[in-house]
Amino acid sequence: VNTLISDMLPLSQWADRAIEIMLPAYVELLKSLVHHLAATPVDIFTFLKVEHNFPLFSSLINIAVSPKSDSLTRSKCFGLIVTMLQAENSSMITHINQSKA
Repeated sequence: VNTLISDMLPLSQWADRAIEIMLPAYVELLKSLVHHLAATPVDIFTFLKVEHNFPLFSSLINIAVSPKSDSLTRSKCFGLIVTMLQAENSSMITHINQSKA
């Protein structure tokens, strides 16, 4: 899953038409993972982290600040970042604080 999350970035590698087609589906995948992280008692966080990185979080940040993203996509990504930071998963929050974004 981390490879799938990471390989979409940077967005600059894609033509504008490809972004129009792929980015909405990609953001929906990230949204699904974020909501699963926030809502489930099963801790899937351990499967989504890398030693000094958290690709899901990094991807959301990269999309939110990318000039290739439209305002709706940016808004969705910032909302998902807030959702992650409000999750009651102390190991995830600690990892985010110690990660390189």
